[in-house]
Amino acid sequence: MQSNGFGSPYRYRGRYKVAIPMTSLTRAKNGDWFARKAIPEALRESYKAAFGVSQEERFRRPASISMGQAKQELRDWDAEITGRIERLRAQGTGAGLELTYREALGLAGTWYGWFIARHEPEPGSADGWDLLLQRLEDAYSRFAPATAAADENWADHPNVRRHVRGQLSELASVATFLAEKGMALSPDGSARFLDVLEPEFRHALAALRRRAEGNYAPAPRAAEYPEFKPQAASGLSCWKLFEAWVKERQPAPATVNRWRAVFVALEARFKGRDIASITEADALDWKDTLVTEERSAVVANDVWLRAARVAFGWALDNKKVITNPFADVSIAVPKAPPKLREREFYDAEWECILVVSHRVV
Repeated sequence: MQSNGFGSPYRYRGRYKVAIPMTSLTRAKNGDWFARKAIPEALRESYKAAFGVSQEERFRRPASISMGQAKQELRDWDAEITGRIERLRAQGTGAGLELTYREALGLAGTWYGWFIARHEPEPGSADGWDLLLQRLEDAYSRFAPATAAADENWADHPNVRRHVRGQLSELASVATFLAEKGMALSPDGSARFLDVLEPEFRHALAALRRRAEGNYAPAPRAAEYPEFKPQAASGLSCWKLFEAWVKERQPAPATVNRWRAVFVALEARFKGRDIASITEADALDWKDTLVTEERSAVVANDVWLRAARVAFGWALDNKKVITNPFADVSIAVPKAPPKLREREFYDAEWECILVVSHRVV
């Protein structure tokens, strides 16, 4: 592939080459500066949902600006589009941000302010907001049983939740919101966010309905959200964490050899994940896989979970993460049955018996 004059035609992440080519700057027929960037086929549907186009993005600047300025603006534009693509790719592969409940609620608060600000200058009609609410209700009615008594928990069924989340994501412009905020959520993070967002979406529709009727009184809802402070990425995978811990702590070679398998397994389990995105729920799920025919609960506790607990504790001490997901994770080891003594008498017991027998005789 030819370079475009800006250096390497590829971007680099760490020491790995990422096949996202830089974009070439050309002249359009009218003299304008022009470039285009294709959207990867696998991401076109999600890219269109977020940004409104699916095939390619186009860059155009007037012919009156200099080549140097056009190149600088192209670099900025190309970086933005590349960032969008990488975030969508990360979200699709599960490498996005995990969320605690508090983080999900804080993010919902950020969305609430964003959504209200986006629509309140021109709120349209109250009927329009009622229609959006009805579309959300229709997502439930598709699955509703004939009578609520038939299944009181029907709305929590995975198929229902999946469908409602999809509808809510579209109605609430979630893809656009996350893209504008430069965020990618993991599948679990996205599910938690959408579940928390649903009641907030209803509050937002009610607020915009009031705006449509001319009531612009401040909405008290915004003051109820916790501040959204997501866990920043540490820059470490599970294996990189192990390497960093070994380099600083210089453990005995036997410990390194014994724990190496633990972090190979963690790296495979959380492939592509930053250690900061690993939650206690992830740790508990991993714990459930550790006891096998070849590995006892004692070994899983004393070697595998201890290795993870110590290394993530080191990451916490060094401000790489804000919590140790393995801190309180352990496997219940069944108590060993009481040992029954052998049926034969010990020598001392035989001597005692013989002495007593002799006295009796």
